[in-house]
Amino acid sequence: MRRFVLLALVLVLSGCAGAAPAEAPAATATEAPPTAAATETAVPTLTATPAPSPTPAPTVDVAATATAQPPSGPDDYPEGVNPLTGLPVADPAALDRPPLIVKVSNQDDTVRPQSGLSYADHVWVYQSEGWAQTRFAAVYYGRAPEYAGSVRSGRPIDAHLLPMYDALLVISGASKDGYRILLTDEWEDRVFREDPEHYYVERLPNTPREGVEYLHTLFARPERVWEIAAEERGVEIEPELAGGWRSTRLRPPGARRPPSWWWTTPSTARRRRGAMTRRRAAG
Repeated sequence: MRRFVLLALVLVLSGCAGAAPAEAPAATATEAPPTAAATETAVPTLTATPAPSPTPAPTVDVAATATAQPPSGPDDYPEGVNPLTGLPVADPAALDRPPLIVKVSNQDDTVRPQSGLSYADHVWVYQSEGWAQTRFAAVYYGRAPEYAGSVRSGRPIDAHLLPMYDALLVISGASKDGYRILLTDEWEDRVFREDPEHYYVERLPNTPREGVEYLHTLFARPERVWEIAAEERGVEIEPELAGGWRSTRLRPPGARRPPSWWWTTPSTARRRRGAMTRRRAAG
């Protein structure tokens, strides 16, 4: 029995030893993917950019343009343009009346702020009271406030401003010599003073503040002045800004020392009216 088992074991081992080993699967060669061939990068070529051609300027007919625009001073102005400012006015009919000059106090802070100065086309400032203070001459033409002031007395400069503007003048009074100069036959109907029968000036107490002195309480009513001038004094105006002269300096008559500004006129034109032509209505 033991022999049989050994024999069988030998046979089994012999069979296992004689078996041929299994062949390993052969490796399959895989083709590598094609590699992109290196290409040379082209170097950009610099191309010169042509300079821009200048655009020809449009041709302007100077003569045609000049004739298309209405004249604007110094002798003629378009309809509705204020010749004192060069600006159009809201009411062109206002330019048919004479300019109005109101003498306005600038004595000290008790009379400030004044009434109506911002409406004036021109404001003249000059020395007064022995050079101790200044005073204003406000010129109204294109527009006017309800009240202007406070109104103060006339001065020698007014004898020049009146013919310069061919204007009306509102004052609180004047010295004896001042009246002699201003109340001539030529200008008497254009000078307006306090008159209880005509309310073209009014007393406004406590204006601009309570307790202001009486001499600073007189105020002009420009529209009323123009109305009285036309209806009761027969003053009319023909606007005609021609025949003036250019100047940059002013020296008020009677000044004892030179101020910082001057006004000079040709000796031959000393009595010449500078701004407008005046005439009195018939009758």
